[in-house]
Amino acid sequence: MNYLEILYFIGKCLTLSHEEKNKSKVLTVLKNEDVNWESVVKISTAHLVFPALYCNLKEVAFLHLLPKDLVQHMESIYHLNHDRNLEIIAQAKEINILLLENNIIPIFLKGTSFLIENLYGNIGERMIGDIDFLVDDKHLVKTVKLLRDYDYNTAMKEKHIIFESRHYPKMVKKGSIAAIEIHDKVILNKYSKTYNYKLFSDGSRKFDNFSIPSIKNQIVHNCINKQFSDQGSCYKSLTLRNSYDLLKLSLKENTLNAIKSHKYHSNLFSTYIGSSKILFDADSLVYEKNLIVSYQITLIFLFTKNPILFKLNKMYCDFITDFKKKAKKLVKLLYKKEFRSYYFDKINKRV
Repeated sequence: MNYLEILYFIGKCLTLSHEEKNKSKVLTVLKNEDVNWESVVKISTAHLVFPALYCNLKEVAFLHLLPKDLVQHMESIYHLNHDRNLEIIAQAKEINILLLENNIIPIFLKGTSFLIENLYGNIGERMIGDIDFLVDDKHLVKTVKLLRDYDYNTAMKEKHIIFESRHYPKMVKKGSIAAIEIHDKVILNKYSKTYNYKLFSDGSRKFDNFSIPSIKNQIVHNCINKQFSDQGSCYKSLTLRNSYDLLKLSLKENTLNAIKSHKYHSNLFSTYIGSSKILFDADSLVYEKNLIVSYQITLIFLFTKNPILFKLNKMYCDFITDFKKKAKKLVKLLYKKEFRSYYFDKINKRV
């Protein structure tokens, strides 16, 4: 199995509970092929779907077809992730209560929102990094102060927080399991005023006093996060965790209907949905098919199959991104005092 074949195999495994055709395909592989389990573990771990892989294989009673030591390892990682997610929910609940008491309604995003609504049906399935939530930009300063008073801190000095970002620098609290990211923006480009707090608060849903986006907005945010924030549109990359989130959301709402109103990004979103559909061979992932989308999907799988091409494209994207960032900083350095102060402190190693 090469890299792309292993991705396909993992993708099929992640659909076992609802794609009957993939169930028979995976069973055939498990019974008749010599699976490179070391590579499966390595790739599924890198893509943050290792517990999800375990849950799906367990759901259809395929674990007995795996090596016993691998199953034991899977169980161990799953239980660690399960316990961590319970702590994350408890931590998010504390934050939610604190902000609601001060008339701020946070909208929890991404993995945290999926835990809150139990999107996966198994609390140990989704791997979570940080607790992300969105607040109205007029409440950002107040939110940061409240959380600082609640013993959350960032490694950066306040005077050095000068670079434009989608969120305030990560904050941590001693004894808490996860870092938090306070977003006042969903995206950092010319569309930030379109994808704003109001859009995500409209139609938001309540779960145990938590606010999370509508399924439609979760689908849109998933596409935004992959194609813009993670630069998937430039890197032409596949990320199993992002695509698996999208797959789970697609079981609740039609993906094409969710993105139809975003005309200026329809091809970009459809490219991502289409590549995920091919990866999982899942009927629920519906997208608009046209020549542009087909061409972009072909590029994604071409780069995924050829590591050298992917690396060259990544080097190009990194160069362009880095050049744009440095150019913006240089311009601001010329007319913003706080930028000159920041770089002076950096030269003198006070940052």
